[in-house]
Amino acid sequence: KDEKLENVIARHKSLSAYLRTNLRDMGLNLLADDNCSSYAVTAVIKPENHTINDIRTFMKEKYNIIIADGQQDLKGKIFRIGTIGVITKEDVDETLMALKNTVNN
Repeated sequence: KDEKLENVIARHKSLSAYLRTNLRDMGLNLLADDNCSSYAVTAVIKPENHTINDIRTFMKEKYNIIIADGQQDLKGKIFRIGTIGVITKEDVDETLMALKNTVNN
């Protein structure tokens, strides 16, 4: 309530844009382009030489960060990172660092 709805929406928008920019800078491909992407979740196409299960397991076990698998036809092809709720730039930075270490492992 203290943050006000318009500020919450602006934070989600800013963090999702920041996340997508940094994911692309890491050489990862996104499922949706910025014109139709969500402020709540970003879908990332599985990098070569990794499985979604391996990425998710490593992120959870080593960094205690949970990312989601794809759903239905996209299961095992993408993973999803949320940017909605009580989340900060520091949370996104920590996720990016962990993901970078995971895909470079």
